[in-house]
Amino acid sequence: MDAGRVSGGLPATQTGNAPGGEIWSAEYWANKGGVKLNLWRKRVGAPQPSEKPLPVLFLVHGSSNSARSSYDLTVPGKDEYSLMNVMARHGYDVWTMDHDGYGYSGSSGNNSDIASGVEDLKAAMPVIASETGLTRMHFYGTSSGGIRAAAFAQAQPQSVDRLVLCAFTYKGTGAAEIARRRKRSDELRASTRRKRDADMIRSIFTRDGHPGVYDPAVPEAIIAMEMKFGDTIPTGTYLDMAANLPAVDPAKVMSPVLMIRGIWDGNSTDDDLLDFYRQLPNGDRQFVILPGPPVHDPARHRSQPRLWREPASVVVRDRQFPRRTRAGPGVVVRQHRRRAVSGPPVHKATLLRGKERAKLAIGFLRRLLGQVVSARERLSAADVVGISLPHLGWPVVAADAAGRTPQQ
Repeated sequence: MDAGRVSGGLPATQTGNAPGGEIWSAEYWANKGGVKLNLWRKRVGAPQPSEKPLPVLFLVHGSSNSARSSYDLTVPGKDEYSLMNVMARHGYDVWTMDHDGYGYSGSSGNNSDIASGVEDLKAAMPVIASETGLTRMHFYGTSSGGIRAAAFAQAQPQSVDRLVLCAFTYKGTGAAEIARRRKRSDELRASTRRKRDADMIRSIFTRDGHPGVYDPAVPEAIIAMEMKFGDTIPTGTYLDMAANLPAVDPAKVMSPVLMIRGIWDGNSTDDDLLDFYRQLPNGDRQFVILPGPPVHDPARHRSQPRLWREPASVVVRDRQFPRRTRAGPGVVVRQHRRRAVSGPPVHKATLLRGKERAKLAIGFLRRLLGQVVSARERLSAADVVGISLPHLGWPVVAADAAGRTPQQ
């Protein structure tokens, strides 16, 4: 398989101010068996030959939209909706890619299923390694992008540092949206592409039954970006989610994992995702339920992405890990000093203005991606052997040390 930068791409551009400099961007191309795959990169400042490489974060898009409308969206008159910009401002070299048959990428004519997506990611790795000098990076995938990313972590673990799975689906048991797709299995098998018009994009924001949590300007901005590529997209990931789950064996995902779920996401259930979570072999793991943005894509929530703007209501604040005491030989009693807090913070952080709060917003991702002490080190320092599962209404459902499974 040949992969590399193809000449003729768009020139690097300056796209806005950021702390420490302007956000720089560039377009690259990978080659997957003759199919050109479009990569898009953002970071603060152009790369310099003598500088230390920034940590790389690779964003993997889902079934219905391409990379830039998923992760580099501009909504006129609104605040920041570009995860690429947010993470670039926090010191990451951020990459994303249009998968086979999506966006700016070429098409092999296949249905761009999960297996094809894994091959796409394999083709992208040499390009990123050539440009950054790094062969190991962090991955963040949303919806079927999470399935692609997890399947890639299973297939090529040496390339994956930390893994974020947002709006993920494991087996789909009991999930309303997966049940709807299963009824369409024959239709999805009949063609390599499916209809994805403006109405379908709008339906993504209403299908979970809570359309009011989204700003209607968001789907319209996505429509404006996507319709230039036509009104059809590949069927593969929809078919996989309808008929071929599970697509990932959690026991073979060796990296640290953060799982994020909107509480009413119709693509999954708590039980389905906790089943996956319990089987992950790396004890450096966390399962988070977002109580505020409750539906499928939390990054499109009306109140601005809680993932970025209100971390105190997403991640446990001032968390104290359980104290370990022994009631007898071999008996461990776990005692929580302080329980997790959901909803808005009650201390002086509530008084901070939006821009000041935004400075805190990326804390939970920085924690995940290794910019602060890892969960394993924190737990080890606290002499913790495990953490019991709190009530599912709490935002952080589980976090535990290496080699331990949370107790119910």
